[in-house]
Amino acid sequence: MAGLAGAQPDYDRDNPISTLAQRAASISLAGGESLYVRDSLHSLFPLVSFGLPSEDPSIAHDGRPSTQEALRRYQLGDYYVVKGLLRFGGSPRNFVRVGYAPASRAATPLRLEIEIGSVSRKLTFPFLNESGEYAVEFWSVSEAALTSLPAEVRAATTGGGVVLDAAFPPGNPLDYQASRLKGTAWETGDPNDVNHPLRPAPLKITIAGSAGPIIGPHKLGFKMIRRGFEAFRSDRFSNNTHGGTGTIEGILFYNAEANDPDHIERRRGAEVERLFPAKYMQYVRFGPGASIGIHRHKENLDAFWVTRGSGLGVVIDAVALDGTERTVELRRLRAFEGMIVRPGQMHGLLRDTEEPLEMFAFGAAN
Repeated sequence: MAGLAGAQPDYDRDNPISTLAQRAASISLAGGESLYVRDSLHSLFPLVSFGLPSEDPSIAHDGRPSTQEALRRYQLGDYYVVKGLLRFGGSPRNFVRVGYAPASRAATPLRLEIEIGSVSRKLTFPFLNESGEYAVEFWSVSEAALTSLPAEVRAATTGGGVVLDAAFPPGNPLDYQASRLKGTAWETGDPNDVNHPLRPAPLKITIAGSAGPIIGPHKLGFKMIRRGFEAFRSDRFSNNTHGGTGTIEGILFYNAEANDPDHIERRRGAEVERLFPAKYMQYVRFGPGASIGIHRHKENLDAFWVTRGSGLGVVIDAVALDGTERTVELRRLRAFEGMIVRPGQMHGLLRDTEEPLEMFAFGAAN
């Protein structure tokens, strides 16, 4: 079924991505603004229902094929989970907040059970009169530190809205500092760590009243992995990459050999073929005078996309292509420009200016 086309809905009004952002921003954290690393906040809401024009003929769209698959209607559940990092004593600490706002807004006694990895806690779920919701924050901070916390946090601990527990949420953000990870695989660390930079965080939530569970047990997952330079070890630097000059710094977002769960299987009779649409994805920063040396891949194409600065791209035909003579090409790639290299073509990129050069590299199966 296709939705009602041609109604010209106002996409700039009450757009789902805007209203979701407003919902996340409306959550009031117990410690105020200054104690949280705002960019670390990771919110999770249960999805009860949703509507796409391609599936619901009552939902209007403007007739473009792209808007037929655009989310136009959704309903969230009445609980949420937020995790992230605290600023405490000069070091980051993990925290998790669970909130529940039933339609009745009645302050009846409830209990909360939360499980993160193999670590769990059970407690009375405090009701906050000022916000009309049940909410609690778990801080991986020792109770001995209570006297050094702001007055509003001390008051929240008295009312049960903040629970200080050095072992919960599990994990230590300091474990992922580059100085500690040098010489080890960047995937390592506490598998239960709720803020592990490269592992999804599994949770289980149960909210129960006197008659039994009201919510759950629900298995949840923080599955959006945010990958960046701060999450990788210090020996990500490579000298003379592919026989090039100088030093480049790179982080591997994806590697087909190391990310088997991401493959696609195609069955041909009794045979199973594994397909990797992407061989790898990598972000690269070039040091002064650095280059990726001229090289080739026999089995995959490469694509380079410059995001900052400019560099000199080189492509060499190892064999005659398209009936033309073998040639060597050089061309400048500026920010927001890129090149695609066919399998078998030799290629490289040089930072030949004082300006920083950064790019995104993508390798695809041939």
